[in-house]
Amino acid sequence: MAKRRAAVLGSPISHSRSPDLHRAAYAALGLDWTYDAIEVTTASLADFLDSCEQPEWAGLSLTMPLKTDVLPMLDEISETAARVGAVNTVVFADGRRAGHNTDVAGMQRALQEAHGGQLVARTGAILGSGATARSALVALQRLGVDAVDVRARNPERALDLVALGRDLGVDVALSPWDGSAPLAGDVVIATVPPGAADGFVDGVPEKPDRGGFADPPGPLGVLLDVAYGEGVTPLTAAWRSAAGSVRRRAPAGAGKTQRLAVGARSRTGQARLPVQKGASALPRCPDRAPTGPGHLGIADHGPGHRSPAQVEQTV
Repeated sequence: MAKRRAAVLGSPISHSRSPDLHRAAYAALGLDWTYDAIEVTTASLADFLDSCEQPEWAGLSLTMPLKTDVLPMLDEISETAARVGAVNTVVFADGRRAGHNTDVAGMQRALQEAHGGQLVARTGAILGSGATARSALVALQRLGVDAVDVRARNPERALDLVALGRDLGVDVALSPWDGSAPLAGDVVIATVPPGAADGFVDGVPEKPDRGGFADPPGPLGVLLDVAYGEGVTPLTAAWRSAAGSVRRRAPAGAGKTQRLAVGARSRTGQARLPVQKGASALPRCPDRAPTGPGHLGIADHGPGHRSPAQVEQTV
């Protein structure tokens, strides 16, 4: 069988750890595949996609702003990706390009695993208003959250979150980008680049809100910081300090490779519908995992994000 290719695209992209993670998973599965980080901009994305010949190319991981730029270049799209309006994984099969969003499931799973599957949240807060924030909102809704406070640097851009919340049945309230206001919520998700949320350190309550957990009563509120990088962010450090002890779900990257390998074994089908050429009219189709090892699993979030393994849970 000929060697197959996959890659993460973005600009800049040299920081990405996705090649290490995917190569480890491919090795564990006995796949003779390659995975590289390739510098691709918005202007060069269409030409690059056209150059990906099948069956040599299996798929791609995308960073921002390519997650939205790619939409009119696809042949089909998953239900979750259509709802969020962002694609972080492109799978090539049968001469077609299928777009998927694994951010939602990744956040949802990371938060649930951090609590042993016992998280029953009702309120949430999101820092940021971009594509990752939209994924965070859908993830919170799937966890049972029905009220979310959004802190947006760009209030006009955040109106998309209000509309999405309306569709999801979630009450979304927009708040100023004010770090002094308390961060309240059973679950807080920071979706902004490293350093952007540092001003919210003063907003961390002395004891983060107690989340709604199954009996017996569980930990206090949980923070998911998706900032990509080494060490702990000031916001995470402040959350730890306020809450006392902190449990990290897994060492950075350790859980990701395992989840990637599981995803690569997925054999479920993907419904196919033509994509209308415009993000405002995306089609809906059953949200299933891509077929076979083309499910790249963990998409790279770009220079402003950290692995979902960086889940801070107060205990």
